[in-house]
Amino acid sequence: MSKMAVLASIAIAAFVANADIYMAGDSTMCNYNPAKQYPQQGWGQALALYMKDSSKLHNWAVGGRSAKSFKAEGRWQKIVDSLKPGDWVVVAFGHNDANKAKKDRYSSPDDYKALMRSFVEDARAKGASPVLATSIPYAGAAGVGMRETIQSRIDAASAAGGGVVSVPSTPTGTTTTASTSR
Repeated sequence: MSKMAVLASIAIAAFVANADIYMAGDSTMCNYNPAKQYPQQGWGQALALYMKDSSKLHNWAVGGRSAKSFKAEGRWQKIVDSLKPGDWVVVAFGHNDANKAKKDRYSSPDDYKALMRSFVEDARAKGASPVLATSIPYAGAAGVGMRETIQSRIDAASAAGGGVVSVPSTPTGTTTTASTSR
């Protein structure tokens, strides 16, 4: 099942339950200004096309953020404060977390796992359903170590106990995992 098919299923479930979908992630998920940046768009922005009521989609994703910096900047807490029972939260971080040269972004595999676990626990504490989406490899990032980095992120997300939606391990790869849990 493709990532968009899984996410469209979440959009349908959210509609049926009159729930909202909150998105936390990086540039691969965020909204872009169509008047200035077309055709660039994040996949979270495209998710609105699958929703009957796009006002229920709250895309908080911001380019250049990692799980660590998103939380440190208070962005995650704003989402948590907005959650109500039955809502969905889709979290997608990875390649910015793997950048050791950026200390404000970098998370070791153990730290990343703890961050994913905290996202899942926070969402569940509010009665929301967390879904962890793996990072999308961007052009030029599929080189040495990227496959291992993505696999470590899949492992961390799976261990955190949320639903996991895995995207291709290379820009031309195939989807390896697509599951959600409530």
